[in-house]
Formats: sequence, C-alpha cells, structure tokens
Amino acid sequence: MLGVTVQTLQRWEREKRLIPVARTQTNEAREVKTLVMAHKDRLVHFGFVWFQQFCTGHGCELLALNQQTLSPEQEMVQDLITIVHCFSSRLYGLCNYRETLIEALQEPQS
Repeated sequence: MLGVTVQTLQRWEREKRLIPVARTQTNEAREVKTLVMAHKDRLVHFGFVWFQQFCTGHGCELLALNQQTLSPEQEMVQDLITIVHCFSSRLYGLCNYRETLIEALQEPQS
C-alpha cells in the first residue's frame, strides 16, 4: 500500500517510525481506519455502494476529498476526457520508448 519493500517496513518498525496497530497470523499489520480518495468513483467506478458497505463492515471509513456533484452528462464528459488523456499519455510514452530503443539498436556493439 505504501509502495515500499517489506524490509523497509521492518526497518521503519525497528526505528519506531511505523507502529503497527494489528497483526495477522503471518505477523503483518492489517487494520486500516480511513481510506482517503480524491473522488469516490475513482477508486471503484462500478459497485461503489457494495465497496462502501464492505469497508464499513470492516471498520474502515471512506473519505472522498472532492465532494463536487456533477450531472450524468458532465460526469460522462469528464470520464471521456480522462480516458483520452490516459491513452494519449501511453502513446507519448511509447514514442519515447521507441526512440530510446532505436538509439540503442543503432549503437555499435562492442
């Protein structure tokens, strides 16, 4: 969840930078009190009500930072813009990767 290795978590625990709340049988921290998200539909676009009930049943609060309500049309437009942005970013990344690959293939091998 934090994007760090198990060894980093263990070091943080030894250094008292991270204090586990609860542990599982395999000695892992597992209790999450609050799950913070930018928009409620970005985490789970479909089935949000089920996910919210699941979290509530396990003692986890969902906190959406952006409480802006949009019409269905506005939401659709924003979703489409997000999809186009995502794919255009991927294409741009592929172009950079392709240029790097071509340069690497053109270098004389030693």
